[in-house]
Amino acid sequence: MEIIGYILLGLGLVIAFGNLTGGGLDRPSMANGRLVFAIMIAAIGAWLLWG
Repeated sequence: MEIIGYILLGLGLVIAFGNLTGGGLDRPSMANGRLVFAIMIAAIGAWLLWG
């Protein structure tokens, strides 16, 4: 279960970081949606890790 938490946390951080560094700046609404999605993934991962 802990490994799933690490994977989700890492995936969320990678998506968020890629988004902040210029992924999808042409469509801000899409970028904001992806950022929220990435934060949700990271939050679920952190919740699985630290309960």
